[in-house]
Amino acid sequence: ATDSVPTVAALTREAGMSRSAFFDRFKSALGSTPMDYARAWRMAVARDLLLRGDLTQEEIAHRVGYGSASAFSMAFLRHEGMAPGRFAERQTADQRARTV
Repeated sequence: ATDSVPTVAALTREAGMSRSAFFDRFKSALGSTPMDYARAWRMAVARDLLLRGDLTQEEIAHRVGYGSASAFSMAFLRHEGMAPGRFAERQTADQRARTV
């Protein structure tokens, strides 16, 4: 994980709770598990970074807590329903169409 994306272990330590108690409290308060929340957060950051267009997929992968571009690409595909490159291309094309 990166500095901007805390680990569940770090969160449980910070909260002074056991992992299971933390998971229960987190899900009750936010409606999702800590892992689902962290994954959604990582993908939101990744979408923003992809739209900027100034970083490689490898750089984005590391910034959002993945060890490789391929692991990031697979996670992004599962979460967003399309590969990161395809997402960026589609958004760029949509943006161009709106400015015409």
